[in-house]
Amino acid sequence: MLESLMRYFEPYGKGVSVLIEDLFTGEIISRNAACRFPSASLIKYPILYSFLEKVSNGEESLKDIHILRETEKVGESVYDTGILRELHAGIEVTTEDCLRLMIDISDDTATNIIMKRMSFQSMNEAFTRYGLTSTSVGRYMMEYKGIEKGRDNFISAQDTNNLSKLLLMSAHLSQECRGMALDVLLKQRENDGFNKLFPKEIPYAHKCGCIKQYQLDHECGILYQNGKPRLTINFCSKGLKDSRELMNKVGKEIYTILFEK
Repeated sequence: MLESLMRYFEPYGKGVSVLIEDLFTGEIISRNAACRFPSASLIKYPILYSFLEKVSNGEESLKDIHILRETEKVGESVYDTGILRELHAGIEVTTEDCLRLMIDISDDTATNIIMKRMSFQSMNEAFTRYGLTSTSVGRYMMEYKGIEKGRDNFISAQDTNNLSKLLLMSAHLSQECRGMALDVLLKQRENDGFNKLFPKEIPYAHKCGCIKQYQLDHECGILYQNGKPRLTINFCSKGLKDSRELMNKVGKEIYTILFEK
């Protein structure tokens, strides 16, 4: 059923990595799925998961209060994501607030607050335990000087697919944290990729990642049908000028296959 989608990706060579899995039938289409890409904001998905594992184990709390400091604010242009950098220093946010901002509007300041409650080592060790062989963190959000020094964050379509299936199985997470993670992903505000042409009533739990100046554009998600998770969609790209148009076309055909035929 999904094989017809491959024709969209074949012209792009190694610039595109994709893995789409039908959770009902077990059918998988895959192209360059294990290729490692600089993650952009897609790294926020495994960061969310690793922090919620700590909450599940009692090492962290969603209710802890953080007082925003001026020195924590990152991002300068209107194209940089987030809202915390626009708010006054001294405002109180909970760790749950930060997680929701990190995913729903991809707030980079909120993400750094969460990352600094952990360590690169602990996050990378968690990713290894989850079986995410291509995923790692090496810099904070907006720390582009880290890239120049050889430090970056990485991910793959295979890894986001594995992580989504772990989430659906509640592996490592309490039921409360699993529910919170899915709720956050379902409330994603960036909706001009695969689901741009979906009717709004179709649930799609997803996260995007894009750095325009590096021509990185990624997305992963869990598409629901009749109230149940049906497809995992995992896409990484580099060097594509029409990445969003490609996602739109594939998303439209996915909708046709699942909901119109």
